[in-house]
Amino acid sequence: MQKIIIMELNEDINDGLLARFFLGAESEDDKIVLEEWINHSPENASLYKDIEKLKLSLQLLEKIEKVDSDAGLERIRQLIRKRNRPVNVFRILRNIAAALFIPLLVYSTFYSLSSSKKVNYSLLTETVVPNGVRSKITLPDGSTVWLNSGSKLQYPSTFNEKARNVKLTGEAFFEVKKNPLWPFKVEMGKIGVVVKGTSFSCMAYPEENIIETTVVTGKVGMISNGKTEKEFEVLMPNAQVTYNKDNNTYVKKVVDASRYIAWRNGKLVFNDEPFAQVVRKINNWFNVKIEIQDKELLDYKYKATFENESLYQILELLKMTAPIQYRFIKAKANKDGEVNHDTIIVYKRKKGAA
Repeated sequence: MQKIIIMELNEDINDGLLARFFLGAESEDDKIVLEEWINHSPENASLYKDIEKLKLSLQLLEKIEKVDSDAGLERIRQLIRKRNRPVNVFRILRNIAAALFIPLLVYSTFYSLSSSKKVNYSLLTETVVPNGVRSKITLPDGSTVWLNSGSKLQYPSTFNEKARNVKLTGEAFFEVKKNPLWPFKVEMGKIGVVVKGTSFSCMAYPEENIIETTVVTGKVGMISNGKTEKEFEVLMPNAQVTYNKDNNTYVKKVVDASRYIAWRNGKLVFNDEPFAQVVRKINNWFNVKIEIQDKELLDYKYKATFENESLYQILELLKMTAPIQYRFIKAKANKDGEVNHDTIIVYKRKKGAA
């Protein structure tokens, strides 16, 4: 990995002021100081213009989480390289990022693609779908991706000539634009998939110990992401691989693929799943937090399909097939006015209780 050299900032201005400018929260006094700093030298004026361009580009995004401070802004660094007093762009962006603690839908970062003196850059986009929401996006090559609740997808603004690489955390359904000479790869931690034009679903939530891939149409190659990329399985339609992250083993089986992508059409489906996975799906689907008091309930499995049922209706139906009881704790606003998730406490129903 290329290490980017970071330089020190002129002491006439502090990075906290630049962070406030970046957020549009500068005071009248800040504006005066900033103007004096800009007029102090052509280098300061040039640096200000580049930071302003970055600010304007990020305002096009719906919400911002952070700017990747590890990569920095090489373009700004090149413009100020000849200064006697170096500029610490890293420190500026780190302070700016620290102020952007808001949930994001998309964020951008600049990263280096070359270690040569002439550095090329590409815009990396991360789409994040919060709990309770599902989203459809179109990738730069024309492929379509549906993201399920609590998921995120990283991809470049332009794919390179060798491969179309994306990184998934959570669950997604892909319809990949066919191109036999341009592989499409999905990275999911220890393993991934490679295709040249097909439709399939992947499930790789970090809190679960499994990674699941299900093929709807075409052919999917399963690959291991080690020092060398190695294909260990090929899947055809209605085939599924479930990889266990704990022991590095996998199981291949035939399934009804339509049940594993039903969420795309607003259906909440449990495919003979343990209660822990059922809880995770309900949490993401309804943006709630379920806490299980009796761990023996985790041994129960559920197979069901819900389409228009409310959270209350689903919990009542689950009660009919397992000895569970539950109670709601309504979310309350904290001192900052923020409201957390509603909490549902699930515990084992006592014998004879309704």
